[in-house]
Amino acid sequence: MAVGLPTCIMNGWMDAEASEGVQIVTGKRFLGGYVGDEGGRAAFLCEKVEGWVRGVRALTSAARNFPHTAHAAMTRSLQMEWDYVFRVVLTDECALSPLREAIAKELLPALLGGPVTPSEVDLMLLPARHGGTGIRDPLDRAAAAYPASRASTKVVSKSVQGKAPFHPGDHRATIRHALTRSKQQQDVAHKTKREAALPHIDRRRHRVLSRSAAYKTSGWL
Repeated sequence: MAVGLPTCIMNGWMDAEASEGVQIVTGKRFLGGYVGDEGGRAAFLCEKVEGWVRGVRALTSAARNFPHTAHAAMTRSLQMEWDYVFRVVLTDECALSPLREAIAKELLPALLGGPVTPSEVDLMLLPARHGGTGIRDPLDRAAAAYPASRASTKVVSKSVQGKAPFHPGDHRATIRHALTRSKQQQDVAHKTKREAALPHIDRRRHRVLSRSAAYKTSGWL
């Protein structure tokens, strides 16, 4: 049995409870995420990122012969795994840098069959409706997903803490408001990133991407 306790209590109970078969911990994996101390959270994220990087490299190998299949596996499966974790665990840019680098320097060149410039990477890691590939930048997703998740669960959180009664209608309204606001903020950020990167793209590709963004489709693959 594992029981999560504050450090001050844990230190006092460690010796007394050891003989009773109780494992006292300061952190624990919970529902696909992690609850507890910073050290445990960092180790959890490191393990997750290593697994995701291996997955990206496996898709990179497949992309050389089957780019559309690899793209579908990435957008509809693999990135959904880390998207969930980003919603339930606070992450940081340093922890996710290896994942972003694997996508930018290995997967995207394999999908296009050649080198990819930093500006092209920025564009490719946008949603399809903004002219990207639909492969999302993990740094951007992590920055947006956790705050949106926290905002969406305010009603439930207060109810669990005994600070307010739970009203389903308020909960649904809070979710709608939080997700709408998050989407609007992300749309602004995506448009800003696209406009900053487009001037550095060659003229032919620029026309294709501008048209793709106007019609909310992807023109990469």
